[in-house]
Amino acid sequence: MRTINIDGFPEPYARAVERMVESLRQQLKAKPKTRKRVRLPVRHGKVLVELTREEIYRDVGRMGTD
Repeated sequence: MRTINIDGFPEPYARAVERMVESLRQQLKAKPKTRKRVRLPVRHGKVLVELTREEIYRDVGRMGTD
């Protein structure tokens, strides 16, 4: 596909489409960035009680109302 019909678009919208297409072209030309793996901190210990997901997130609805 080589053309996109933007007849009837206001000029600012047509320019925005043009910029977006150019941005996509540049992204496709760029080499993919490799991400370094992040080492997360680990703390050794023992489980005192097992929690369900519901118990862990129970207070989410109450955040910021204290």
